Amino acid sequence: MSSLIYQIGRFDRGLTKEYDFEKDGKSIKKRLSSFALKELLEEEGEDSRVVLIYPVSLPLNRGVDKEELKNNSIEIERLWENPSEYLNNPREFFSRLPFYREADDFFIIHSIGTYSGVTFEGEFSDIVFEIAMDMIERYLKNPVEKIYVDVSTGFNIYVSALLEAVRLFSTWAALRSWLPEEGRPEIWLSFSDPILGGGATKYPLHLERVSFKSFFSSPLSKNDVTGERFYKEVYRGDKEKRARLKKLFENFAVVFTAINRNAPLAVYHLGFDDANIIRETFEVLLDDMKNLLYESYLKSPGLNRGAYQKAILTLGFYEGIVKVLDKYGVKVYESEIGSDLEEIKNTFGEIYELFGLDLNRVFLGNEIGSTWIKIKSKAEDCSNWQPFALIHGSGQRIGPPNKRNY
Repeated sequence: MSSLIYQIGRFDRGLTKEYDFEKDGKSIKKRLSSFALKELLEEEGEDSRVVLIYPVSLPLNRGVDKEELKNNSIEIERLWENPSEYLNNPREFFSRLPFYREADDFFIIHSIGTYSGVTFEGEFSDIVFEIAMDMIERYLKNPVEKIYVDVSTGFNIYVSALLEAVRLFSTWAALRSWLPEEGRPEIWLSFSDPILGGGATKYPLHLERVSFKSFFSSPLSKNDVTGERFYKEVYRGDKEKRARLKKLFENFAVVFTAINRNAPLAVYHLGFDDANIIRETFEVLLDDMKNLLYESYLKSPGLNRGAYQKAILTLGFYEGIVKVLDKYGVKVYESEIGSDLEEIKNTFGEIYELFGLDLNRVFLGNEIGSTWIKIKSKAEDCSNWQPFALIHGSGQRIGPPNKRNY
C-alpha cells in the first residue's frame, strides 16, 4: 500500500527542534509530525512519501531565530535585504534547508498579506488550485491508496486551503473512477496534540478518515455548455482552445444526459470522445493554469474558481464515463446491423448499477420489455430495418430528436 502525506512547512522560531510524537504506543522524535507519521506508517508496511507545502512568504517572517539559521548556513538577513532576488527563484532557497531533507518533495504556493515590507496579493482560490493540482498530477503519475493531510502546522488560511484542495481532489478522483478495479484513494486527516511550549513532553498523533460524497451529477449547467461566458472564463484569449473545450463539453452533455435520462440509444448513435483525448485536454488545462498561477508570486492571475473547478471536475467525470463505456464495449452501432435490445438491456443495466442509477435500470428493463411486445405484435418482417415509430404506431411525425431532451 502506498500513500502521500501533505503538510504546510514551518519556518519559525524553534524550527530545528525535534518533538516526541507518539502513536499506538510507539514514539519517535522528529521536527515535523508528518515525518513521524511517515516512519510509523512505514513500520506498518505502508510506503509513504511526505510532500511539504511552503507559502512563498515564509522566509520573510522575521520571527525566526537568526542565530539558529546561521548555525545551519542560512543567511536570512541577505534575503530580507533583497527579497526580489529570492522571489525570482524561491525554490532554490527552500531546497537548501538542511532540516527538512527528510521530505520527499516540496512545492511553493501563493501567500496573502504583507511580510517584511513585501505585499503578496494572492487569493484563496490560487492556493486551493495549487495544492489540488499537485495532488492530481502526483496521483496521475503514481496512483496511491491513501492521502493524508496533516493540519498540525500552518496559518488558518493555508490549512483551510489544504482542506478545500483535498475535497476538490477527492471529488475529481471519485468522478473519474467508477470501475471496481480502479478504486478511489482514501482521505485521512492527521494532526498532533498542540505544541504550545507548555509542560507536555509527548505529542500523540491522531488520524481521522474523512469522505466527500460524489454523485452522478453534471458539474456543468445547460447555460455553461451552450453559452460562451463559461469558456471565456477558462480560456480568455485563446479561441482555439476555447472552441476545443466547448466541443468536448457539448459531447459530454449529450452522453451524460443520455445516461442520466435513460436514453442509451443516443450513446450508440452519437458516440463519445476518446478517453486519451479527454485526458490530454485535461493535462493541457492544468499546464495552462500553472503557467498563469506561477507567472508571479506577488499577484494573483484572478482565475475564476467556479469556472476552473467545473472544468476540472467535468473533464475527470467525462473520462470516467468513457472508461466505463469502453469497458463494456459500447460503441457507435453500424446502421446495417443495428443494436441488440437484449444486449443494451444487460450492458446498460450494469452501467446504471455502477453509476448508482438503480431506477434507470428498472425503467430500461420495462421499456425494452414493452418494446419487444410491440415489435413482435406489429412487425411483419423483423429482418429488415424500419423506423420504430412505424411499429410503435403513435401517429407522431418522424423527425429529428427533441433538443429539450439533450
